Amino acid sequence: MAEKKFECVACGQEFDREMAVKECRMCHRNYCDECISAEGICVPCDEKDAN
Repeated sequence: MAEKKFECVACGQEFDREMAVKECRMCHRNYCDECISAEGICVPCDEKDAN
């Protein structure tokens, strides 16, 4: 049986879907743990908000 993989759109790394996926509170897209802040905001949304 093939493992389900998730590729983070922010950093491009591939992860096991069950272990590393979180949803952004702002855009509701899925990102890896590394690309989601403690507040639940992804890197792309955080950069947009900073501008």
